[in-house]
Parts: sequence; structure tokens; C-alpha cells
Amino acid sequence: MLPGNIKLEIRTNNFPTENAFKVLDADGKVIAKDSFTVANKTHSYTLNLNGCYKLIVYDYGLDGLNWWANTAQGAGAVRLRNASTNAILKTFIADFGSYFEYSFTSNFGLSTTSQSLDYAITIYPNPANGQFTIE
Repeated sequence: MLPGNIKLEIRTNNFPTENAFKVLDADGKVIAKDSFTVANKTHSYTLNLNGCYKLIVYDYGLDGLNWWANTAQGAGAVRLRNASTNAILKTFIADFGSYFEYSFTSNFGLSTTSQSLDYAITIYPNPANGQFTIE
């Protein structure tokens, strides 16, 4: 869970036209997106959020923003900050290939009311490998 007021920071690498991002809400609606043309520049986006979201960061060069085997691309980065305090909340690994997704909630925690079951549930086998049975 993240605060409702966050800053998304993306530093492009030497090939900025390969870099892009979008933020989607729970309904799949794009609430923020951008692509880039300036190399080695940090772009900052302040987002006021309340709900469930997904951040997707792309690299169309298929080698992330910073890959050890392609030092010519430079060093890009992605991080989330608290917009009120500027504290770093999350720094993402820049060696991600073509894209990464990060799902999060903002300004509230996911919860459920306590359920009292008057019957037993059995799940097997445990451990399972792709298939299991619930009784």
C-alpha cells in the first residue's frame, strides 16, 4: 500500500525513445502515460491516487533501462517517492527486459470482514503443482 500522493520518477537511458510508461486504474483506464525523447533526463509525475493501480514501464529495446551486457545504453532508473516527504518508497530493478508491471493500492488497505465457517474446507494435494482440489 502506498500513500495517496506519490511521485513517479523515470530516468531515461541513452535511448529514450525506447522508454515509456503508463499507470492504469482498477478498471484498466489509463490515468497517466508518457514516452520520451530526451536522453539521461529524470522525468517526475505527481499522482494523487485512491484505489488499486498498475504501473507498467516499457523498454522497446528489450534490455530494460540499465543492462550489464549493454553498457552503451547508459543507466536509466524508475522509483516511487512520497510526494509530501520526498522519501523513496520503492526503487525498481532497471534490468527488466521489455517491460515490468507493478500492482499496488494507494490510500487504503485491502481488507475483508472476518468469516466464520461452520464447515471444514479441505485443499489437496499440498504442496500442489498447478492443480489442486477444494472440498
